[in-house]
Amino acid sequence: MKQENGKSLFLDLIPARRTFAVLSLEQGMRMEVLHEILGHKDTLKYVTILDEMKHDEMNSAWDDFDD
Repeated sequence: MKQENGKSLFLDLIPARRTFAVLSLEQGMRMEVLHEILGHKDTLKYVTILDEMKHDEMNSAWDDFDD
């Protein structure tokens, strides 16, 4: 907890961890390495995010090709 102006602020690290994970995978970090860094089993949800991104990119590329 961080104190600011006499009020406690809760610092949530989950979005930062998620961003780090997704960007690391996008840059080519192996899943095993990311798993060790994050230290938990939930790394598969980041793969799902990347699969969705790949699907969207592929559709976008082929949509442009058809025009």
